Amino acid sequence: MSTSLSARFSVQHLAWYCFCLIFPASALINGIIPLRGANGLYAFGGMLSIRAAAFLLPLACAGILWAYATLRGQLQLRPNPLHWVLLALAGLIVVATLCAQDQTVALFGSRTNGQGALLWISYLLCAFLASQLIVSRERMRQILWVIVGTATVVAALALGEVAGIIDNGLPQFDWMLDRGIATMYTSDHLGTFLVVPTIMAAGLALTTKGRELYLSAACTAVLLYSLVFTMTRGAWIAAFVGLVVLSVLLLLSQRQNIRSNWQRIALLWTAVVLVVLSFLTLFSGSEFTQRFEHAVSDFQVEGQALAGRAALWTISLDVIGTSPLVGVGADNIIYAAVQSPEMQALEREGGGSALGSPHNVYLEFALNFGLVFALLMLALVVVLCLKTLRIILRNTGHAKQGENKDTIIWLAALVGLSTAFIVAITNVAIMAVFFCLLGFLLKGYAQQLPCTPTKKGLYATIAALLIVLLSTGLAVYGSLEAVSALRGNMHLRSDSATRRHSLAALQTAPWRKEPLLALFQSSVAMAQRGELSHEDLYDTLYLVIEKDPLTPEPYLVLAQMIFFSENDHERARDYAQQALRLRPTSANAQEFLAEVEAAIETAERTDSE
Repeated sequence: MSTSLSARFSVQHLAWYCFCLIFPASALINGIIPLRGANGLYAFGGMLSIRAAAFLLPLACAGILWAYATLRGQLQLRPNPLHWVLLALAGLIVVATLCAQDQTVALFGSRTNGQGALLWISYLLCAFLASQLIVSRERMRQILWVIVGTATVVAALALGEVAGIIDNGLPQFDWMLDRGIATMYTSDHLGTFLVVPTIMAAGLALTTKGRELYLSAACTAVLLYSLVFTMTRGAWIAAFVGLVVLSVLLLLSQRQNIRSNWQRIALLWTAVVLVVLSFLTLFSGSEFTQRFEHAVSDFQVEGQALAGRAALWTISLDVIGTSPLVGVGADNIIYAAVQSPEMQALEREGGGSALGSPHNVYLEFALNFGLVFALLMLALVVVLCLKTLRIILRNTGHAKQGENKDTIIWLAALVGLSTAFIVAITNVAIMAVFFCLLGFLLKGYAQQLPCTPTKKGLYATIAALLIVLLSTGLAVYGSLEAVSALRGNMHLRSDSATRRHSLAALQTAPWRKEPLLALFQSSVAMAQRGELSHEDLYDTLYLVIEKDPLTPEPYLVLAQMIFFSENDHERARDYAQQALRLRPTSANAQEFLAEVEAAIETAERTDSE
């Protein structure tokens, strides 16, 4: 018994447990953090460090333990030619980061998205480790249940929000008022995240028996209801596509049990219809059903459903055209798009706040890291899907039925998520699942005997692990500061507390951009009430401009202070012009610059007289 226990806790098993922990850690942190405690300023910003750390810590532990077990000969490297594609993708990320307009943001991520180059390279390592660690059907089934179980908890929390049991405590912006449940900050995040576990849970319900069947059916029901309540139309379509692929492949691969499969599949689709009908009946006339009805009517009007996305995609294509090979760097779209005519028109209409993402993951690949990266990633997904489909259709024998069923579930989940990516935005939890899916299919495609690791392979893996360790350290460091700042804000709820904690954040982690917004807003508010001297406000504005020279608001405030307090019209004009260059559609900057120009002309006429 002791031998069995020690075997279960050997290094190679610990590596697997740490890898499995990635999904509950990242998903639950992303799904629970918004529940009370975030004050708006840090809901988008400081919490990103905690969310990244929740993904990176178990990933780093899994990677280190896997490398140690491999070097000790307890595990063997499972090579795949497509691993070189992962390495090429990592190289393109590095190049894009070096060429980015704001390299700090490209490396660590922005204050609104937080997915910088370090995190993207960590995603690639997640795919590699999945291809090395998911080596048996038992592990395939274990990770399926981990993902489904975690998502069911997140979905249950979301349904608790619908029932009024849970208040997410987040500020309700105008664009969120008519949206669905959002325990991952936005309903788009939650809806996209639920696509994969919904398909997986349905697959388990179609392929298991006994207690597993009842449990997976219950999980499917919870996930389906939660998915409907997110009001995310792209996620609905993606889940539908994934479930269709799942149903068709199960029928094609098990023709000898076609009657039994037909019965189960018919029950699944009956359940889907009942979920939708019960939703429409129970919540008739509510904001949820109104959103559902709007979704249907939008699709009936040609082009209506994608009108908003089309504007963002046009802007994204303009930006891609400025740097097609290497992209603009991770999270740099907000800086690169300000000169786009489409962006200026969108801002004038009040829609510029959505610029942080193009709402299309494939365009986001091209924006961040260039067309070569996007095409490589798309080719990798297509090749893996086709190769896996060929394996499924070839392995129709009774001996391969069990593994075939699980592989079909994984393939259908990837197809569903890839469909969602056409109109989706992402977070750490979503990308962790996506790259795990890629890694699993990499494992399935290899079909090679394990081999001893080569020096080059180990060096590349060690380099990736070092990057993950660096990312983890920075994320944990930032998380400790973010928790401290959040604790202070929850107790004091004042601009002075926000300013104090923001300054502390910049001292402990000077590379981070997210505390700058809180520092700027709180300092201006205090100065307007007379609680902060002009000298301190000057120092704050210069600090914010030094650390984030591509944000226009501090330039405009500084120009106004110089104009009214120092009567230095020339310097005021210089700062106002810089604010207008950074955001050409800013009405405040245009009006103030006109006022400064008029004052300069008046002064010149007076001098000439």
